[in-house]
Amino acid sequence: MSKIQCLTCGGMAEVGDKLSGECPYCGCRVEFRRISSFSGVEKNDLGKLRGLFEAAGVSGGGKKPPEEKSGLALALCYLIAGNYALARKKLASLIENEPSCAEPYYYYALTIVNGQPLSSITMREAKEITGYIQTAMALDEKFVFPKLLYALLCLEYYEGNDLIAPADGRQLLKELCETEVDPGELDLFKSLVSTPSL
Repeated sequence: MSKIQCLTCGGMAEVGDKLSGECPYCGCRVEFRRISSFSGVEKNDLGKLRGLFEAAGVSGGGKKPPEEKSGLALALCYLIAGNYALARKKLASLIENEPSCAEPYYYYALTIVNGQPLSSITMREAKEITGYIQTAMALDEKFVFPKLLYALLCLEYYEGNDLIAPADGRQLLKELCETEVDPGELDLFKSLVSTPSL
């Protein structure tokens, strides 16, 4: 039924109806952790996959608690489907129950932005987003999109509103300039972050 992209080597692992598998190229465990993980999933299979994640969350099949097993993947299904309220609720639960995973912090920050221009979010939202993004960057320094959101937030919210930015947004963007990104991840980013910079 589906393939999952390996976050280590970029290879695609055939997993069928399973929620995770092993990369045939590097041997790493692959699971649905980012939007890019869904690049091998057909759009018409997304509903079936969401049902599998929901069932895994209820039954907890496996050694891990249900939340850790399928919560992030289910939240990502909600994001892809455009149900940001359910995604946000699931991501908040993940942050509380599995605080060492970078992805929920980043995707939760995206749901706070939710299409607003970064220059017009409230100060409370800016502080909340900043905290989540800084945590995501600290937990996974190779994940590009939290850095991109952080750079744009520094430029468009902090500097745009004549506030002291927590980092140099221009320098961060310059560092990211040559980085190759997943098109699906970028599409989600663009749909939730209204910015003149992209």
